[in-house]
Amino acid sequence: MKFFSSLNIPLVRNFSSGAINRVITILSQVILVPLFISTQGKEYYGEWLILSTLPAYLSASDFGINVTVTNAICASVANNNRTEALKLYHGSNNAFIKLTIIGLFLYIISCIIFDWSTIMHTKISTEWEVESSLLFLITSVFCTFFLGSTLSVFRAEGRYDKYQNILTILQVIDIISITINLLLSGTIFSISLSGFIIRFIFLWILVINTKKTYNWFYMGFTNNLDVIVPLLPTSIYYMITTMAQGLVLQGTSYLIGSKLGSIELVVFNTVRTLLNSTKSFVSVFYYSFLPSFTVLFARSNYNEAKKKYWQMMGGSILISSVFTIIFYFFGNSIIMFWTTSKISIERSVFFILLISSYLNTLWNASYSVLNSANCNKEVGLAYLLVCICSIIPMFFTYNLITFGYVILLNDLIMLILTFIFTNFLLNQRMKPSF
Repeated sequence: MKFFSSLNIPLVRNFSSGAINRVITILSQVILVPLFISTQGKEYYGEWLILSTLPAYLSASDFGINVTVTNAICASVANNNRTEALKLYHGSNNAFIKLTIIGLFLYIISCIIFDWSTIMHTKISTEWEVESSLLFLITSVFCTFFLGSTLSVFRAEGRYDKYQNILTILQVIDIISITINLLLSGTIFSISLSGFIIRFIFLWILVINTKKTYNWFYMGFTNNLDVIVPLLPTSIYYMITTMAQGLVLQGTSYLIGSKLGSIELVVFNTVRTLLNSTKSFVSVFYYSFLPSFTVLFARSNYNEAKKKYWQMMGGSILISSVFTIIFYFFGNSIIMFWTTSKISIERSVFFILLISSYLNTLWNASYSVLNSANCNKEVGLAYLLVCICSIIPMFFTYNLITFGYVILLNDLIMLILTFIFTNFLLNQRMKPSF
């Protein structure tokens, strides 16, 4: 009964909601990847993956404001300062409006100057289809910024489980939408348009629901950005971290697609999707601790933060090891069954990517503690340097196994660095930036 004491109930709720969210994420891949390939073909699916790289990379173009402001809002509520929390929320909305206008303006100008179908190396999709699809995919990214800042209210009020449940509902709607599009012979454009409409409507429903739940909350915008200016340095460092990660993840996809072809990209992406399920499930565990870390650092309770850190890392290592062993013995069989024997991969390449996934999961678990305290500077700068050094040799790579070795080295270095920086924070050699 001790486990279900009032202290642990939030952790149980967070874990349960996170588990459901990750199950839906995995289910979406299980359903959509083979459905896309069977209805549209591997080459068209490969083009969808290539087009998706740009919006995924742009998800970091909020300058890290979403994550760092969310942490600051949580810290303010933890100290019973909801007035400051609301100012931070309105300040972030103001920043997102400006970013949306600037981002869409620059994209429209780029369409006049460049041919995006040539840049993205598409063969089946026309220039109009590529550029119009990218327009709605990019706009959906900006909608997601507002969605994330609104969801921060639930996390600040101790309901991180609701935060995750709402995202799960959105995922389910996305799965249904894409499935209907594919079954009705929809195109990349129709999928992109549907995704934007869903997010726009979903955002306003969320705003109305949040207002009814918490009286202190209302949708609004400040007249200036002064309230979030103190957070900009750590926000930018967080952006650097996510953009560096995107440089490796999306950059690798782009280089494989352009150098080795869309079919090889589908092979690589399918394997990476399977292995990322390890990080997805383990993140359910370590993200359950995330709200607690923010509160503990806001209240300067470092002793309790240390205890929770070792509990979190111990569980993360255990769960990651179990998944790694299972995938080592059965990974290729799972891929063959999943794709109805249409995709297979060399054993050596799969093993390298498997070890890389294991290391990646652990360093992301450790980094979540730094992120909860807005301590992003050291990790951001280090990761950017590591990722640049990783991308350069990829330009001279023409086989998957070399790509795998580069990614593996990247994750090994980051595992060492994040452990060091997290130790600095827990021993007060690094201060939170709320």
